[in-house]
Amino acid sequence: MPANREMTMRQMRQVLRLHASGTSDREIGRTVGAARSTVRDAIKRAKAAGLA
Repeated sequence: MPANREMTMRQMRQVLRLHASGTSDREIGRTVGAARSTVRDAIKRAKAAGLA
């Protein structure tokens, strides 16, 4: 069964805030309760959309 890789908008905003402050992907994942790969994917998508 595939993993649930969806993030709420609140989690996404928190990921972007933490990323902008220099927090590591691992620590961001711990904070928002998501896998490191999900955090990396979210940041990659935000950059592609011009949001990060």
